[in-house]
Formats: sequence, C-alpha cells, structure tokens
Amino acid sequence: MQICPKKNSVMMTEPRAVLAGVDAVSGQHWYEIRAQAEERHAEIYLYDVIGGWGISAQQFLRDCKEAGVYQAATIDLHIHSPGGDVLQGFAIYNTLAGLSARITIYIDGMAASMASMIACLPGAKVHMPENAWLMIHKPLGGIAGTSDDMRTYADWLDRNEALMMGAYMKKTGLSGEEVGAMMKEETWMNGAEAVDKGFADYLEPEMQAAACVNQNTLKDYHNMPEQLNTLFMPKAEGNVSPVTPPPAVTAPDAVTGSALTTPQDIQALAAQLQQQIITANTTRVTEINGVFEHFPAFAELKNECLADYACHAGQARERLLTALGENTQSAAGGAMGYVYAGNGNLVGIRSGPR
Repeated sequence: MQICPKKNSVMMTEPRAVLAGVDAVSGQHWYEIRAQAEERHAEIYLYDVIGGWGISAQQFLRDCKEAGVYQAATIDLHIHSPGGDVLQGFAIYNTLAGLSARITIYIDGMAASMASMIACLPGAKVHMPENAWLMIHKPLGGIAGTSDDMRTYADWLDRNEALMMGAYMKKTGLSGEEVGAMMKEETWMNGAEAVDKGFADYLEPEMQAAACVNQNTLKDYHNMPEQLNTLFMPKAEGNVSPVTPPPAVTAPDAVTGSALTTPQDIQALAAQLQQQIITANTTRVTEINGVFEHFPAFAELKNECLADYACHAGQARERLLTALGENTQSAAGGAMGYVYAGNGNLVGIRSGPR
C-alpha cells in the first residue's frame, strides 16, 4: 500500500530511514517509519490491521530502534486502522508511551478497536479531521471448550474491558459509567464528537479520501457508519492466492453394535479415533505456539502449556496475560513492553477477542 504524508504532517527532507515491515508473499504492510537524523524527528504510519500478514510488533519495534525513533525529540503518529492483535498492541502502546519525545497523533481515516487505544497515548495531542472516525467497544471473541473454559474466557474478556475503560477514562476524563456505556454500544465518533468527548484534541478540516483497509475486519463491527465506506479509496490488489482452509476434523459415523462384525472394523475405528486425537493435539500445539510466538522470554511457561494436554490456546493466552502482568518491563530500551492503565494491570483490546 502506498502511504503518502498527509497535509498536516511535517514534511521531511533527506530522511535518515524509511522502513516498512513487508510480507514477502503479498507485499502488504501495516506500518511505515520515517526518521530524520538532524532534526531528531520521526513519522510513524500505522495503517491497516495491526499485526496483520504475519508482521509482528516485535519487528515494528526493531525497525523503530533502527530508524532512531527512540532518540527522536518529536514524533508524528498517523493512524488509519480497524484494530489488531492485543498482544501486538501492548508492545506498541507501551513503547510509545515510554518515550520522552513529544508525540502528535493524526487520525487519517479511522482508529477503531485496539487502534483507538494507541490513539489515547498519555500526553499526546490528537488531531482528527471532521469526517474521520474513532471507535471504542467491548472486547469480543469466541472459544470452544467446556463450560469452565468459557467462564475463564469470559473473565478474561471482562478484565480486558475494565482495563480498556481505565485507559479511555484517563485520556478523556469521562466517568467509568459513561465510557462503559459507550463501549457496550460500540460507539463510533466523528471528529467533532471525538473532540467533544475528549478522545481528540484538535478538529481538522475534512479529508478528501482515505486509503482502504482490510474489509474482513470491518465486518466484525455492527455499528460502523455508512459514511466511512464512502471515504475509502480503492486499494491495489496484491497477487495473493486465496488460502484454502484445512478440512475440518469430523467425527466418525455412528456405528451400531451389529455393524462391528470383525476385529478389522474395531481396529479401523480405533485407528480413525487415534488419528483424530493426533490431529486435534497438533492443532492445539500450533495454536499455543502462536500465542507465545512474540514472547520468547516465556518459553518455560509455553512448555508447561504444551505439556498440559488439557490446556488449549485460550487457557495459554490467559496464563500468558497473567505472567505479563507480573513481569512487565520497559520496552524503550529494546525489550518488549506491555500496557498499563495506571492501575498496575494490562490494557488491551484484541487477540482472539477483539
């Protein structure tokens, strides 16, 4: 996706670095970093789905460090995103919040879900065109498992909701009751409404158009304003082959007692069931590895989850979230960082839940 500086950004000459994490297959990316050495100024563009195309926040942070963002005195952060993965958002939010630079944020179309959390960086001033949009909502997601699994997952969603609410309250000065009601309704705010509520600080003139973003993500939102679709420009199609989902594992057909007439029938059924168990465990292992992919410091916890055959990805994510809350460190020096809402707890929007 071609990203151009907007009219209200600081134009840069002789950039020190222009970096963008690009997926080798599709050529897609969700961020671009531009830094100028002499004036200690940087521009960051967070466009499209944060954490998309397998490009991690860890790579984003490495590129920030390489481009000299951590040494910048001023940073312009441009956001046009429908949201993204919560664990990726933790690292981005906490890293930027820990910098000493003066950060100015521009909403270049929309900042929805987790992207609206990043737009609420403490101390940053937010500029928002009249026809741009910011959205906050309750975290959402789904899980398959036992009733205990579902209750645990629901508790995790509730905890994220409370932490998100704290961050929004800190930015806006609104009461928890009002912010909670807005999140419950999936509230979309245009520029004027966002300024009125305290989510943005400066109202800018209307933009002509905004780059298109991942439409699949937008389908998750049931209150999205129609005006937002008319704002998007067509996005160039990449040469990406459609991904064919793996065939679902199906249970064997019911077998009556009279049908089991030979030992071969029983052996065949046993082999089929064994293969299903192996396939299910392979999926479980892959999903748990995915949960810990960007958190190598928690290898021991990952191995514990893998060794526990009753532990699925949702439970592993819950254990990781708990461990992150106990082992948070600053990301400004290069280590991964995680969000705090001023109350010692993690703040997030989406990873599975969104």
